[in-house]
Amino acid sequence: MLPQAALELLERGLDALPFAVSPEQRAQLAQYLTLLNRWNAVHNLTAVRDPLQQVPRHVLDCLTVIPYLEDAHTLADIGSGAGLPALLLAVMQPQLAVLAVESNGKKAAFIRQVVTVLQLPNVQVAAQRAEDWQGEPQDIIISRALAPATAFVQMTAHFGGTHSRWLLMKGREAENVETAGFTLHAAHPLHVPCLDAERVLLDIRREDT
Repeated sequence: MLPQAALELLERGLDALPFAVSPEQRAQLAQYLTLLNRWNAVHNLTAVRDPLQQVPRHVLDCLTVIPYLEDAHTLADIGSGAGLPALLLAVMQPQLAVLAVESNGKKAAFIRQVVTVLQLPNVQVAAQRAEDWQGEPQDIIISRALAPATAFVQMTAHFGGTHSRWLLMKGREAENVETAGFTLHAAHPLHVPCLDAERVLLDIRREDT
């Protein structure tokens, strides 16, 4: 179980988001953190080990991108790690087909365990390098600062089609995208409840789309 202080912080943070979070979703998010800390005691899933830090830096940080998913039907999370943001977005958007791409075996196993426990049928796990993935184009390709914007787009261009969007969650100001055929469409400042840090979401698209 999570410490009571972490549960209270989670509730306050969820209340501060600009969209509703149901009691069922709140319970799933708390259960995710419980599983994360249980696994983290044995495997190094995340360097953030204090639940009071995990709430804003992991859960609330990931959830702030939800208003920018718009009408997406499919999403690929590249370098998902401990399922961030893939699992949390799947909890909040059950109609969204989420692909968690994670080459680390232990982390991929953790994502699968959470999918089973939280009953998330809309999540699939690709335990492989992003460069090796082959499949249908995804509406959204997202990552939490996996790489600089240019390298991220170059590494994941094959995940998207003509109208796909590449969303890169960063902790600093916007970067230029220096890759032929792509352009930085927008840089959205993100306000993360309970977190005193600058966050920005880079919205990258193919040119002329």
